[in-house]
Amino acid sequence: MKCDLNWLAEWVAELPPAEELAQSLTMAGLEVDDHRDQVLELELTPNRGDCLSMRGLAREVSALTGAELQEPSEPKVSTDASADKPGLGEIEADACPYYSLRLIEGINPEAETPQWMLDRLERSGVRAHHLLVDVTNYVMLELGQPLHAFDADAVSGDVSVRWAQAQEMIRALDETQLMLDPDMLVIAIGEQPIAVAGIIGSANSAVGEQTSRILLESAHFAPEAIMGRARRLKLHTESSRRFERGVDPRLALHATQRATELILEYAGGRASEVAHVGRLAPAFRSDRIRLRASRLAKCLAVEVDGAEVSRILRALGCRAKQDAGQWEVSAPSWRFDLEIEEDLVEEIARVYGYDRIEPAPVPLPAGWEVPPQPGARQLEHCQSRLMECGYSEAVTYSFTEDGLEQIFAPGSKPWRLVNPISEDQAVMRSTLVPNLLRAAQYNLNRQQPSVRLFETAKVFSRDGNEVRETWVLGGVACGQAHPLQWGAVARPIDFYDVKGDLENLLQSWSGSLEFSSAEHPALHPGQTACVSLDGRQIGILGALHPNLHSEFDLGSPAFVFELELEAWNEFPVPHFSAWSEYPMVARDLNVVVAESTPASAVEDCVRSLDIEPLQEVSVFDVYRGEGLEPERKSLALRLIFQSFSGTLKDEEVDGYLEQVIAHLAELWGAETRQWAKP
Repeated sequence: MKCDLNWLAEWVAELPPAEELAQSLTMAGLEVDDHRDQVLELELTPNRGDCLSMRGLAREVSALTGAELQEPSEPKVSTDASADKPGLGEIEADACPYYSLRLIEGINPEAETPQWMLDRLERSGVRAHHLLVDVTNYVMLELGQPLHAFDADAVSGDVSVRWAQAQEMIRALDETQLMLDPDMLVIAIGEQPIAVAGIIGSANSAVGEQTSRILLESAHFAPEAIMGRARRLKLHTESSRRFERGVDPRLALHATQRATELILEYAGGRASEVAHVGRLAPAFRSDRIRLRASRLAKCLAVEVDGAEVSRILRALGCRAKQDAGQWEVSAPSWRFDLEIEEDLVEEIARVYGYDRIEPAPVPLPAGWEVPPQPGARQLEHCQSRLMECGYSEAVTYSFTEDGLEQIFAPGSKPWRLVNPISEDQAVMRSTLVPNLLRAAQYNLNRQQPSVRLFETAKVFSRDGNEVRETWVLGGVACGQAHPLQWGAVARPIDFYDVKGDLENLLQSWSGSLEFSSAEHPALHPGQTACVSLDGRQIGILGALHPNLHSEFDLGSPAFVFELELEAWNEFPVPHFSAWSEYPMVARDLNVVVAESTPASAVEDCVRSLDIEPLQEVSVFDVYRGEGLEPERKSLALRLIFQSFSGTLKDEEVDGYLEQVIAHLAELWGAETRQWAKP
């Protein structure tokens, strides 16, 4: 939100300098991103909808600085008793406790918005349209109450507030066709909707250059009736932004009077009496909150003088009665977020000043247990090993996009947030990969030639009606395999680079590490592997599917992995292993096997013989083509023999090779092409 300090100065006496005010607001939880040219740019948290107006910010500044709040005088409006009041039909009282309309006719269609109002709208980041629309926007910025003006000539009949019918359609102000859900509130004339309540009006009833008669709407909609609906319609309007956070329920009539005053002053006309259904709320909420001095001191670890607490509560608009070490507090109508004692403690702390509260150790209660997580040494090992391989640690949101969640975690039923921050953070993540890919995309778009990221964090899945939390390690690698250098040809990262990183990570764990062919809808066929330790699957590795390249716009192949940390054994204690003093003997063996036989299975077959001098076996070449049947392939194996008791003779090594050849023929039907010294 943008705040024009010249405008704010009309509400607050002796306004501090912009830099000082920005610091005070930021320290109090209303973060100021910029304060150039006498305009503050604020990032407001969702619970502070009351500050989405000049009046609300003025109250906040007055409470923080002690400066006097200068409330303007009540609007002066002369009504025409002969003018017909608008007709109102049925109103959904729970969703809309107060609804009002006023007819203003005889408006000069050629009236122009005054320059002072245009300047304030522009400095507040709102585009000018037409006098009638500009006035409603101006009053919304000034007071915080969204208003809407209907062309009265396009609206005939009683206006009602009802729930939408299933698949009901409305043509919005931006000419888009919106399909409504039954839990969406609409303003309607009979069966014809003329607005989505609290979100957007319809094009059929919009005011224009020739409008001379309007119906001025001002209402209070319950936040629960508006919350999330605009996002479902893929809209974000200033009206919905305020209503879903909560608008002062006493404000509707005052805003009507203020808008009417401005319209009559600059466009002329005559106004009817206000037709309304429902009652305006009282100045203070009926529920009382108890604030104990002992609780305040315990939470803040500092003694705040009782008189200072009373002053702060009054400055925030609360009504507080102090008695016997506690306060009975009634929150003002505009503060929806003050409900429990801890809310008041937070308010006292931020207005009193966090910088005045000295840090103090907090004693842990008896029986406190640290939440379960992987061993500290295990996490430290993962971090150090991956950083040695060129990876950087990332920390991403615990939420992700629903569409990507379904692609990367097929079959999952993620936990959906009731009121997500944005559409691309609508569900709790059950995999780290999508957010890591977004982070990689962000870095590549900023001229990073190579990106390697990892994250150790929790993912969330369903266990019946309970949330199951699992610690996992996720990673992504894309871009250049090595920095640009004169001694090597530049090449992109490939599957085997990342596979080698995981081998380096897991080689210290006791047990057999295996990579076997696998399939995943988000990964490239033929470049996807299941990662297993001691025969137990712990994760997956693979290249991003080509169909998803456009989604992330990475420019080069990307490789991802995700491993379940809790499936590993605790980090083993390193132990010394002596080197043999005797020379090693190497033999290369070519065997022909079926195309479907995994190379890793051939290696495991050789190791299973438990030949004591056999120190290493690896496949270093695969041949297909001339001289072989179509369904056969040739694997070249290198076997390293070395004894700890003496020098091996050729006859001994040949005998070991005969065992290997016979075993491969028995288990896999292998045929020997040749064997030789490398």
